[in-house]
Amino acid sequence: MNRTLDISGFGRISFRKGTLDDLETVIDIDESLFPDGQSYDAETFFFYLIDHQTDVIIVELKNEIVGFLVFRPFSNTAGCVVSIDVVEKFQGKGIGSALLEVAESLSRKMSHATMILQTPVNNSHTIHFYEKRGYKKMRRIHGYYQDGTGAWEMEKIILS
Repeated sequence: MNRTLDISGFGRISFRKGTLDDLETVIDIDESLFPDGQSYDAETFFFYLIDHQTDVIIVELKNEIVGFLVFRPFSNTAGCVVSIDVVEKFQGKGIGSALLEVAESLSRKMSHATMILQTPVNNSHTIHFYEKRGYKKMRRIHGYYQDGTGAWEMEKIILS
């Protein structure tokens, strides 16, 4: 994956496939963004990095990881954004949107008609991020996260 994006005031970021060498940094970023019980554990990220059906896309700025995407097929007709994480000081610069575009592109290549994702019901910032990009709340899943927080399952039609 050779893709770059200019971030105003920061420079050019690049995208690449994640490797096991990224495990510790990915965990640190996720834990910095989500409370205990909503962040993923090391075993889960390890699985995603070695699983052949999962794509972990890393975003780097000057050789520093500033964000990542975890994408995998949900079914034969839908892709799933497992996680999009962007280091807080780089949020609002288009990185999350670019990662979402990558996920949707990967899903279209698999001939998926829809994309789905789950996001905490109490995270209005993230819900707004996805709604602004065409995702709609489909159902509420009570107790989805380990800490008991519910999730909105959101969906977007990507192929008509």
